[in-house]
Amino acid sequence: MQKSLNEILKAETDRIATILLKQPNDSLKIGLYDGLTGISLYMYLQYKQTKKLQYKNKLDSLIKQSLTLIENNKQESIFSIGLAGWGWFITFLESQSYIEESEDTLKSIDELLMLDLMRFIRNGEYDLLNGALGIGLYFIKRGNRKAIEIILTFFESHLNNNVLTIKRKMHKTNEDVFDFGLAHGYAGIAYFFTKCIKEEYYARRSKRVLNATINFIMKNIDDQQKHNSYLPHIKWDNKLERQQTRLTWCYGDLGAFYTLYNTGVLLNDQPLITLSVNALINSSTKRDNKECMIFDSGFCHGSSGATYLFYKMYHKTNKLEYRIASNVWLKATLLFANANSMELDRYMFFNPNIDGTNKYENSYALLDGITGVGLVYLSILYPGLPIWDECLMLS
Repeated sequence: MQKSLNEILKAETDRIATILLKQPNDSLKIGLYDGLTGISLYMYLQYKQTKKLQYKNKLDSLIKQSLTLIENNKQESIFSIGLAGWGWFITFLESQSYIEESEDTLKSIDELLMLDLMRFIRNGEYDLLNGALGIGLYFIKRGNRKAIEIILTFFESHLNNNVLTIKRKMHKTNEDVFDFGLAHGYAGIAYFFTKCIKEEYYARRSKRVLNATINFIMKNIDDQQKHNSYLPHIKWDNKLERQQTRLTWCYGDLGAFYTLYNTGVLLNDQPLITLSVNALINSSTKRDNKECMIFDSGFCHGSSGATYLFYKMYHKTNKLEYRIASNVWLKATLLFANANSMELDRYMFFNPNIDGTNKYENSYALLDGITGVGLVYLSILYPGLPIWDECLMLS
């Protein structure tokens, strides 16, 4: 008898949980996206759903290990792999009444994060994953209005006739580019200031920056039939070419217009909603892995991220195109599993090395590893889970 999809997902989440339970704590980094904090989130959600003590015990031991790492070693500050992401998770657990008052613990890192926030602002390093906006997300959770105003003032200084014009520096080439993605670019800026308005942080000023951000994005909408997408990934000032986009969370139409749809809903901006819906319907028709540049099951730039964003859009809009696309990429994600392995190599993840020696590797990470895949399976299997995806700028 053929198994139902729920039975398949249940078995797969249990396998992933077993694999992660075996990961030795002392071999893990602290990061939310690349380390023990991401695994901690998975363990919490498994425990929340099943009430099995093995998940609680693993979670508690991971939290204890993270505190030891913070006390004994200097940590990065950034949201993706450092203290800001860890602090987000601690506030998440507190909001779930899993841990008691965490003020003393978090207060000890606030000063360090504020110093790094100022450094990022001085250097113009603004992005969500690895710069000022990511630390800002933590400070939104902490209710730190001073930190939010510092970020707001920085972006206000880049307004020109109600258009935000700001570049970021490419790490590999050192070029200054306009980036349109969620992880590092304009869509991420839109997410942050949408969040500020929703949480009532300087709403009038935040709305001005948000509208200026949208204005720049609108000026760069492309002919999707010619370029195969509405937005580029990046653009240069002095070059005609655009970098090919992909069907992913991190950059491309999928992550960008998912964000802009939510912005449109908040602002009651029907033209922005309509544009976002149409762009995402266009994205939903794409199936070819090579065209979409999907080479593994990871959340950041793989099939599980596409699965989840289309899944979320279907539940927001009830549009059949999104449900079909989500199911297509869910099946693709399941097919990436190595059925003969019950170890970390059950899923392998594409690593495009800068030297051209591209290869597939094991990864336990949330962003581009097995933890992220597991979180997507859990979310589809158990729709009533706590809203965890704020850590991926999706709520």
